[in-house]
Amino acid sequence: MQHVSDAHVGLLIGNSVPSATEPLEVINSVDNGPYAVKTLLGWCVHGVPKSRTTKRIFRVKVNSIEEQFQQLYNHEFPERLINDTPQLSGEDVEFLSKVNSTTKLVDGHYEMGLPIRNPDKEFINNINQAEQRAAHLKKRFEKDPKYHEKYKQCMNEMLQKSYAEEVPEDELISDRVWYIPHHGVVHQQKGKLRVVFDCGATFMGQSLNSRLLQGPDLTNNLTGVLLRFRQYPIAVIGDIEAMYYQARWPLKSDRDLLRFLWWQDGDVNLPLKEYRMCAHVFGAKSSPACANFALKKASQDTSYSDEACNTVKTNFYVDDCLASVESTNQAIQLVEDLTNICRDKGFRLTKWLSNSKEVLQCIPQSERAKTAKSLDLDNDDLPSERVLGLLWSPENDTFGFQIVIKERPCTRRGILATVSAIYDPLGFLAPAILPAKRILQNLCKLQLDWDTKVPPEYESSWNKWLQEVPYLSNFAIERCLRPAELRQSSNMQLHHFSDASDNGYGTVSYIRSESSSGTVHVSLLMAKARVAPRRK
Repeated sequence: MQHVSDAHVGLLIGNSVPSATEPLEVINSVDNGPYAVKTLLGWCVHGVPKSRTTKRIFRVKVNSIEEQFQQLYNHEFPERLINDTPQLSGEDVEFLSKVNSTTKLVDGHYEMGLPIRNPDKEFINNINQAEQRAAHLKKRFEKDPKYHEKYKQCMNEMLQKSYAEEVPEDELISDRVWYIPHHGVVHQQKGKLRVVFDCGATFMGQSLNSRLLQGPDLTNNLTGVLLRFRQYPIAVIGDIEAMYYQARWPLKSDRDLLRFLWWQDGDVNLPLKEYRMCAHVFGAKSSPACANFALKKASQDTSYSDEACNTVKTNFYVDDCLASVESTNQAIQLVEDLTNICRDKGFRLTKWLSNSKEVLQCIPQSERAKTAKSLDLDNDDLPSERVLGLLWSPENDTFGFQIVIKERPCTRRGILATVSAIYDPLGFLAPAILPAKRILQNLCKLQLDWDTKVPPEYESSWNKWLQEVPYLSNFAIERCLRPAELRQSSNMQLHHFSDASDNGYGTVSYIRSESSSGTVHVSLLMAKARVAPRRK
């Protein structure tokens, strides 16, 4: 029997425009109800149940061409929304309500309850899964003793610093418990191992992450943090030690949802014992929002200077602090205030580095960056340091690039991996990277398999580009947007340029400073470039 819906069709979307219905945000269903998906065209509701007695009427709100263009533009260039108030979903509001109501300062650390979705729903005891994963880990230890030693050191440090604890004998039996499998991830450059808890591991259709509210994105915009870092002549950077572990859980019932299995002293010949985390874990869905919430709250619950409070609010990117000020005296005071604000709320702000040796002199040697601890400030040059992926040379106060190209096969997969490995958040290298993206796009048009060697004409162009990449290490750009003689500029302007062709399109912004005497200085602010869409 044919069914006819009394529906108003406002827009038909063809399969030739998949990006129009690409999910940007999802509000999950509750109790097998409908769920909502946000797309570039607005919100769509799926899973509306049938009813024989209720007439089904569906409405599609169609945005104007201008509104659709605005949504597309915001999606492509999100940096322009830095100062806009983010729209919160229902789950984000629920998350903030839970952490606001449970957060309190205890023994110098913020404590907050786990933001659990549907808290009345029971948890399944998954100890069998944890035991199986521990058995796999034991085999890995037997094959790689160095890996075992690093893992053991990391676990011992967590226990010594009270980030985790052994479950007391009288609390082993609990009605509300979850065990988290864990594994180690080794940093390729530093060789340091970090234990990551697999909160996404599924057992009987359930995982810890599926029961946690993710919370809103409280991380400051990367572009905004980097641009503010370029604003003034004196720059300082710092790092919060083990940031996630500094926000603690107040309830033992919450801690029992963060149990894990481990061997006493890392001795795999002994029986497994039960431990539990006392803090946020790497791998939990809610950890980033909880840690950022605690840090921003630290800036509110303090009596230190407004400058220091605003720095905590806007100049941190997760655990990295990047700040710039007008003078060395301001920088010295800012470092002291930031350290105190963080210390009072359980965060240790350390690994300081500055382009001013006078500022570094006022920072205890133990709190400086590793490369600056043994530095002779009277004779040695200041060491270079990576700042959110950019190579910063404090001695010359410039940004540079140290690009190491790994040898990869000349295939679509190899070329994509090479191009993606070049990190350039402010677009300084946009003109140099665009030709490589063009090569990749042309290979896509040929519909080559990912691991098929590219045709000779493209291989020649690719090899030529690879030969030119090392020259980028000679390229440097001033960090500070204004030289010393223009720090009291009487006139400052932003100049934006954009252009497009059949091959690509881009935009670039400069800041123009002019002193009262007429001296003019222009600095590159940032740029973006894209290959032109394949479909015209």
